[in-house]
Amino acid sequence: MSSGVKVDPECIEAFNQFKLGKKDAFLLFGFNSNATKIIVLHKEVKLPDDQKKNKNEQWENLINMLPSNDVRYAVADVHYNTSEGPRTDMVFVTWAPETATIKQRMLMASSKDALKNALVGCRTTIQACCYPDLDLKSVVEKFKGTLD
Repeated sequence: MSSGVKVDPECIEAFNQFKLGKKDAFLLFGFNSNATKIIVLHKEVKLPDDQKKNKNEQWENLINMLPSNDVRYAVADVHYNTSEGPRTDMVFVTWAPETATIKQRMLMASSKDALKNALVGCRTTIQACCYPDLDLKSVVEKFKGTLD
């Protein structure tokens, strides 16, 4: 089902910069005021390694930016370990809390594929409706990895 909502070209440009330049830690997307376009709401600049407590510190920043009563999309890097060594992969996050209106959640569900298809290269999709759904340990397990 398609909502007719368009993906703003800035979303694709920001995503391509995210993939290539790696200067952003995550991207946050949402709808414009009249819900006709998906737009970039925030670009989180990556902290230098010497300013981070850990590699996934900015994952917590992403979670803290998700509103408790509105929908969002996000793309973020997740750092984890496998038996072959350290890895980093991109995830596509859909955030649709139960406190968002039914209209918002329906709009998100019907627009998700348009954005996801425009942002090629994410390894997995995380569908979250509450903050525990975004627990980093659970996310890393989807990659068959660990945080240690």
